[in-house]
Order: sequence, then structure tokens, then C-alpha cells
Amino acid sequence: MLTSKRIFVSLSPRILTEIDKCTALGSRNRSEVIIEALEFWFGERRRLNMLEEMRQGYVEMAEINLGIACESCHWEEEALVHSISRLLENVGRDETGLIGNGRDKSRHSF
Repeated sequence: MLTSKRIFVSLSPRILTEIDKCTALGSRNRSEVIIEALEFWFGERRRLNMLEEMRQGYVEMAEINLGIACESCHWEEEALVHSISRLLENVGRDETGLIGNGRDKSRHSF
């Protein structure tokens, strides 16, 4: 069974007026309104803390990802150079691997 503890809290007249407005709108007493407000505040605090932890995690991962990208940049450049070299080697070769277009030009009349 849940037990409750009684505490005494000093509130400004403005906050007490807001609490009394909430009690007038529903069937809740001051204690229930304050408990609901505190539960909301605690939940909001947990949510904001989690968002901050996620933000920090993304910043840390960004640094790690940048390092990985910089390390692989050399390999990407090497692969590109290799691909371009292969393409240039094959310029002008037909399917048979011979230079030219593979047709007998003597058969064409221009």
C-alpha cells in the first residue's frame, strides 16, 4: 500500500491562485493538482535529460564518423584512380579487346 507523507510548502499567491483555478475546473483537490504538476515536471525533466544525452551522443559519433570518413578517403581516391585507369585502358577497344570498332572498314563506302 502506498503511503503519503505530509509536507509543508510555501507558495507565492500567484501559484496558489493557479492551483485554486485548477481545483475549480475539476474534481481535484490542491494536493492532487500539485502531485500532477510535480509528476509532469519530473517527466519533462527526464525527457530533457534524455534529449541532452542523445545530443551529446550524436556529437561524439559525429567526431568518430568524421575520423572514419577521413581514413577511408584515401581508399576511395585510390579506387577512383584505378577505375579511371581501367576505363582509359579500354577506350577504343571493342568487345573482342581489339583497338578499333571491330568492323572491316573496307566494306563501307563513303
